[in-house]
Amino acid sequence: MSTKPQPKTTPSQKPSFTHKQLCEYAAKWSARPKSQRGPGCLFSLSETKSGYTGESPDVIGWRVAYGPNGGFDSVLIECKTSLSDFYADAKKPFRACPEKGMGVYRYYLAPAGLISLQMLPNKWGLVEV
Repeated sequence: MSTKPQPKTTPSQKPSFTHKQLCEYAAKWSARPKSQRGPGCLFSLSETKSGYTGESPDVIGWRVAYGPNGGFDSVLIECKTSLSDFYADAKKPFRACPEKGMGVYRYYLAPAGLISLQMLPNKWGLVEV
């Protein structure tokens, strides 16, 4: 069984993914070990809400933090199915003030070619499906 979501296609369209499919893939990717090009999260939550900022990440996971302080690091993954969704995300208060947002490490997950590296906010990564 493949862990990669299967897009919906028609002969005249590019493949498209539902938001739910991308969230499912993001949760699986978050658990992928670093040796397999993933963040190595021990567990993750999908579409949960923060009581502090009201942020509702598509996927947030936690992994062991390495370094002098130990503990855990959080990995935030925002799934985008369209450019309009990507641009709307930039208007959220916790994107304008990243220190108020969730996630020590932050990624967008989107269909291949939708978001370019030049479009990413500072210190964000990109995962393409």
